[in-house]
Formats: sequence, structure tokens, C-alpha cells
Amino acid sequence: MDWLLLLGKDLRVLFSSSAIKNILGIEAEEVISSRTLRFIHVEDQPKLQSFLQIVLKEPHSRHTIELRLLDSESRLHWVEAIATNLMDVPHLEAILLNIRETTAQKKAIQAANASEEQLRLIAKNVSDIIFITDKNLNTTYVSPSVFNVLGETVEEHLARSMGEKHPPHALLQWSKC
Repeated sequence: MDWLLLLGKDLRVLFSSSAIKNILGIEAEEVISSRTLRFIHVEDQPKLQSFLQIVLKEPHSRHTIELRLLDSESRLHWVEAIATNLMDVPHLEAILLNIRETTAQKKAIQAANASEEQLRLIAKNVSDIIFITDKNLNTTYVSPSVFNVLGETVEEHLARSMGEKHPPHALLQWSKC
């Protein structure tokens, strides 16, 4: 569920939806009239201030920012906020923030990147040749060890077809896999 927040001209909270409880573990009433920087990670506060100044200068503009928030127990949450300047709307005069938690996605991306880096290090330092082919048995990746084993660069190896690299009976057997 998205968390909606309305900020006044002085950037104090005018309204907070109850979804704040799901992200920060606090009640909406606890942030009314408070400064928005209270729950923003200290390293992201200057980024948010600059962002809000840009939003304030452009009526009806929509801008997106990624921030880290700290909940009531000082746990880190990643969020994406879409800000819309509604300062020129009578009886509203606010910046609308639509905030969505992205912590799970951020952790998944970080884990995938770490795994990819680990695989890259293994492939780079292994003495065996590691290769990947597409469904037509075209080599799409070969490890740098191809040079030590076969005496050809990665580029040279990728430029050759599987028919040039392997006997026909091996290709026939692989195509059945």
C-alpha cells in the first residue's frame, strides 16, 4: 500500500495516510506538523532538500526520488517517492508525495549484483574453460581461461562457430540435450 503525504509551503507535514505504520511503524498523527527530515536517513537529507526545492519551483510537475528512511526502531527502509507540486491548487497548497517501499526490490538487486560479481570472479580466475551457449549452440560467453588452455583470446573463440571447435558427433550429442 502506498503512503501518501502532503507537505505545506514550510515543508511540514499537513497530512499522512495510515500506510506510514506499515513502513515506519508509527501512527499518522505522530508526523502531522513535523518536519519531513525527521525520518529521512541523515545522508539523504541534503538530497531531499534539493529535490523539494526543485519541485516547489515547478507547479504541477512530477518528480521521482529514491530515499532511505529510518523507522521507529532505526531499521533502514528504501522508498521511491513521486512528488507532485499542488501549491497552486486552492485550499490544498501542498506537495503530494506518493511513497512506495522498495526495500525488498533493493535487497534483491543487491543480492543479484553480489552473486553476479562472485560468478564473474570465479569465471575470471578458474583454470578450466567455462562457456555458455544459446539454444542454437552458438557460444555467447567464454571465460578468459580459454587463452591459457586453447591459446586464443575470448574474442577469437567467440568468432568461431561450434562446428569449427568441435567434431560433428559431439555437436549431435549436445543438440539432443
